[in-house]
This record gives sequence, C-alpha cells and structure tokens, in this order.
Amino acid sequence: MTTTTQSLHTALSARVTGRVVTGAAPGTCFQTGTAHRSEVTVAAGGPADVAAVLDVADRHGAPVTVHASGHGLRVPAAGGVLLDTSAMSGVGVDPATASARVGAGATWADVAAATAPHGLRAPSGSAPSVGVAGYLSGGGLGLAVRSDGWAADHVRSIEVVDRDGVREVTGGEVFTRLRGTGLRPGEVVTAVTIGLLPADPLTGGGLVTVLGPADEPGDPAPLHAWASWTAGLPDAVTSGVSVVPYPDLPFLPPHLRGRRVLRVRRHGHRDDRRGRPVARAAARGRRLGRRHGRSARSRRLRAGVCRAGVPARLPGRLRPRRRARPGRPRPGRDPHRPDGGDRDPAPRRGGGPGPAGPGLGAGPRRGVPGERPGPLRRRGGGPRHGPHGGDPPPPPLHRPVHRHPPRIPLRPRLTGPR
Repeated sequence: MTTTTQSLHTALSARVTGRVVTGAAPGTCFQTGTAHRSEVTVAAGGPADVAAVLDVADRHGAPVTVHASGHGLRVPAAGGVLLDTSAMSGVGVDPATASARVGAGATWADVAAATAPHGLRAPSGSAPSVGVAGYLSGGGLGLAVRSDGWAADHVRSIEVVDRDGVREVTGGEVFTRLRGTGLRPGEVVTAVTIGLLPADPLTGGGLVTVLGPADEPGDPAPLHAWASWTAGLPDAVTSGVSVVPYPDLPFLPPHLRGRRVLRVRRHGHRDDRRGRPVARAAARGRRLGRRHGRSARSRRLRAGVCRAGVPARLPGRLRPRRRARPGRPRPGRDPHRPDGGDRDPAPRRGGGPGPAGPGLGAGPRRGVPGERPGPLRRRGGGPRHGPHGGDPPPPPLHRPVHRHPPRIPLRPRLTGPR
C-alpha cells in the first residue's frame, strides 16, 4: 500500500459511514469483465458519504469514478476512488402524485417491484438490471418510446452532489444537462424523482433469424423489409432491430457459432389490434425484461410478423426441435385407437405393423432381429409409455443447448469483514 493510498483510506474512513477498502483488499471484485485498478473503493450509504468522498478526493487530487450496477461499464477505473452507490437503492412510491423517489443505486427491477402493486409502471428500458440514474442521464430509450416519450422527459427533480454540497435541481441548465448530456466531473446523482405511468398491458415479442456466416455481410433483404414495415406503424408501436455476429468459438451453442444473427423486436399497447398477431404475449412492468428477451416461439407469431411485411421465408433456424414428452401420443398416431396404432397402415421404422391388441400397441415384435422391442408392460398390465399404448418416445435428436449464456452479476458485491 502506497503512502497516497494509505492517506486516502485513512481520510475517507474517518468521514464515511459506509465501507472503505483498498483496491488490493479481498472481496472488492466489482465486475470481472473489466478489471478496476482504483486505489480505494467506497460503498456510499447516502448523499453525505458522497459529499465526503468528493471533498477528500479533491484535497488529495484523486479522480472519482462512480458506478451503480456496472451495466454500461466501458473504461476501467485507473487509480483514485471508485464510488459504489449500489447501497443507495431505496424506492418510495407516491400513488397520489403518480411519482417515485428512486435512489442512485436502484435498478429498474427495484422500481418495477415497488410500482406494480399500485398499478403503475416506470418508463424503463428493456433490461431490469440497468441502474436508474445512469439510464436517465443518457436520455433513456425505452420499450414504448414512441408512445411514452424519452424516459428523461418524466424526470421531475434530481438530487445532485458536487463540491458545493447537496442540492435539489428542478429546472434550468443543470436540470437539462443531467437528463441527456450527462454529468460533469465532480457531480454525482444520488436520487431522482420520476413520474409514473398507468400499468396498461403491453404486447411484446421478437423474431430471430440467421443472415449468414459471421465473416460475410449477410442478406440485407430482412433489414429493408423491417424498415418498410416500421414506416407504416402507428405511434403506439415501437420496434427495433439488432445484428450480432457471433464468433466461431467452441463454448457457443452450435446454432449461433460463426453466424450473423438478426433479431427484430416489437412492443406496443394491447389495444393496437394491428400488432396482436405479431406479439401476443402481454407484459407488465415486472416482466418487461423477460418479454423483451423472448424470441418467436410459435408459428403463429412468426406468421404474424410475415403478414406485417417481413419476408415470409427468412433464412436459418435457431430454435431446436421440441423433444417428445412421455405420456403424449407421438405425431402420426391416432389417440382414439385403443392400441395407439398409426393412422395409416404403412409400416413404421424398424419393422412391420406387429401384433395389435388392447394394452399391447402396434409395433415391432419382441425377440425378432432387426426390430425394436415393443412396449414394456407393468405388473398390472397395460403399456408403460403413454396413456394409449405404443412404442416408447424416441430418443432426442440432439443434446439440448442453452439459449442464453450464464448470468454474470453486474451489481458490485463487497464481501468479507469490515
């Protein structure tokens, strides 16, 4: 520990009520994707702690880096003080004025959990793990931005701490700048008051397809079709598109490895009849992130998108086949027949029709070379697989793959003894 680090640690520990640790202390991992090299990390407990950190850092000539959730992290902190505001995550809702007082460390998931019981929702984005203060300081492009407007338009007041102290800003140049341009060095937002909206149901969904190999530009036809489709949408519908090239790495699922993937998202109000076939899943405030991340799961949804203008034959298929579940008749079998036989008399794979009778099923005979064994029987009689008899379900065609990568916690965790 250098002399500067020791001096910072001593001065901050004397004035801050939250935890103060050095960068080399155990349990100070903030975000493993980006390695911070700050000299001191401070877990602020309120505006007074933030003001003390700014004052001490100014006296020592140390820079201050502020993080709440780490969602928009791009540049690691190098030296100085890393100010963690995640402990300031309180959310207070006033249903009478349809507003909420949100701490700088709160995420949109915290706000949704507090506003949903009152039938209200916040103008949030698609990811519940995003910090509220950082999101609003950039303007805030939400799921229903065409009908709700920018999230920053719903901000009523901002509590900001600078080297002059703590103040509440409700208008003027500073208020405008904090809702879009961003913060200046030496300014930290500790709380915001935002207006809330009625929790009207929203519809949302997505369509995922493959444009081609990741090292090639891909087919631009789906992008042109999406642009033409969105040109005629009403203001109540918001849509977005993203193109992600996945590298050819072994840890990625086979259906994504080395491919350029297109994803179309669409959100709107339920009373928008034009959008009902496109996305039929209703989403409320606490489920917006889940609905935003859900891709097309049915032919009906895919057909609705195609009717809206996206090409009917999009290349690629990302979703693996469904596995057959025991207890349900396999496709092509007649559930009304007592033996569970096929609808057509054509022989199935593995042999001829075989004996048919109650509880036996129609299938290959036991003990005959080249044929699969027939259905197993229980002691009390009757087939083991399925309520209508027949062969056991076929084995899966492939191993199931994970649709999403494992979650990595973005919120800082300060562990260990004080």
